[in-house]
Amino acid sequence: MPRLRVVLMMVPRLLADMIRCVLASADIASVVGEYTRVDTRAEYLSSLDADAIILGPAATETDATTIRMALPHVRVLSLPHDLRSLCGPGEHERRPFTVRNLIAVLQP
Repeated sequence: MPRLRVVLMMVPRLLADMIRCVLASADIASVVGEYTRVDTRAEYLSSLDADAIILGPAATETDATTIRMALPHVRVLSLPHDLRSLCGPGEHERRPFTVRNLIAVLQP
């Protein structure tokens, strides 16, 4: 099975390292890009060629909604400031932020 291509946006370094380790150990995805800011321009987002985008706590709900609208085929996940929840891939979906839930949401 091909591995999913995940892009991290505005995810703090320590959290990004943890997510990268979880994805590698589950062997379902690899991080193909990390960005310190969110760019919601449609042409830029299309160029990422991602299967999933994970937005860090500094990203806004508007960022997530804009990306979902521009890339309806991409799973967009976001993490709130308290890191207790994993939001997405649907606009109103929310579950506890655990390793198991992260893997479950990303699995095809």
